[in-house]
Amino acid sequence: IASLKAHEAGSYSTVNSADYLGYYQFGVAALETVGFLAAGSQAILEAAGCGGQSVSCRSVTDTVLNDTSKWSGTKAVELGVSSKEDYLANKNNAQDVAIGLLSNISFRSLSNSGDVDLSNPNDVGGMVATAHLRGVGGARTMRAGRERADGFGTFPSTYYIEIGAAVC
Repeated sequence: IASLKAHEAGSYSTVNSADYLGYYQFGVAALETVGFLAAGSQAILEAAGCGGQSVSCRSVTDTVLNDTSKWSGTKAVELGVSSKEDYLANKNNAQDVAIGLLSNISFRSLSNSGDVDLSNPNDVGGMVATAHLRGVGGARTMRAGRERADGFGTFPSTYYIEIGAAVC
């Protein structure tokens, strides 16, 4: 997680041009997955043709992230995070909790499907980091020899190599 943090952003208050938030650059889908945004938040982006959360969809993403009623997921309520501003302020360590939850979800999924070598900490770290960048499906696709860069030109294999190697 420390290596991922160093890779992603400069501070907890960072917001990039596509509206990914904080040190770990969480988007709407990830925030919904870990229980900060209400169920259906990602569906709003998808309905507007913005499922991939990009710079060109910033106005739609802003609509979701700036709506305090959307910050009503179970983890947001538990930690008292009721807005984008609370999340960016890392209220009650929200961002660190979020990355731990997402990493655990990714690890369990990759482990249960046999897509990670549990005897190799570099593979575990690399695959979890890759899943952070492109989702579990993107990590599996990379493992199969096909990968696609994110909107900023970063390939999953970059995370796999650079972050996975930092594990040991």
